[in-house]
Amino acid sequence: MPCFKRSSCPYRPSTPLCGSAMLIAASEAGRPTVLHERRRGWLDAIAILEGFTLGLPVLPDGSIPDVLRVDPRRRWLFIGEAKDTESPRSAYTGARLHRYATWLAANGGVFAVCHGGGIAAWRAAALCAIGNAGGAVESVQSQQLDVRSAVTQIRVGRLAYLRDRRNIHCKNSYGY
Repeated sequence: MPCFKRSSCPYRPSTPLCGSAMLIAASEAGRPTVLHERRRGWLDAIAILEGFTLGLPVLPDGSIPDVLRVDPRRRWLFIGEAKDTESPRSAYTGARLHRYATWLAANGGVFAVCHGGGIAAWRAAALCAIGNAGGAVESVQSQQLDVRSAVTQIRVGRLAYLRDRRNIHCKNSYGY
C-alpha cells in the first residue's frame, strides 16, 4: 500500500479551512445536483450490501458526510462522499476528507468516494487524508459504475495511529 508524508501532502491537517470557515464554504456550495444525489444513493446501497446496516445522522464532531453507516457486528464505520462539482485538489474538499479520515483511523471501516473522472486524483486525495490521519490502509479499490461515475473504496484498519509512524510518506502522480 502507498504511504504518505505529511509535509508534502496538500491535505495535511493544517489546511486553513476548518470550523466556521468550512460552514461558510458549505453554505456557498449550493444545493446538491441530481448526479450528486444519484452517487449518494449508490454509496448508500454499497454500504448496506457490505453490512453497514445502521444509518447515523452525524459524526460526534457535528460533521455530516453524504453517507454515514455502522456495521454493528464489527463496530466499523462507513463514510461515503458523493462528488459532482468539487475537485480532488480543493483545500475545502481535502480538509473535509481529512476530518472524516480521522474518525476512520480511530474506529476502522470503509472510506468511499463516488466521483466522476479522475480516479487517480480522487484516490490520491483520499489516501493522503487517511495517511495524514494515521489510518492504516488495508485495501484500495476503484470501480467504474457507469460512463460518468466511479467509486473509490479504501478499507482502513482500526487504531493505526498507534502503530509505527515512521513510514508515512505522501507521493502521488501530481507530485504532492
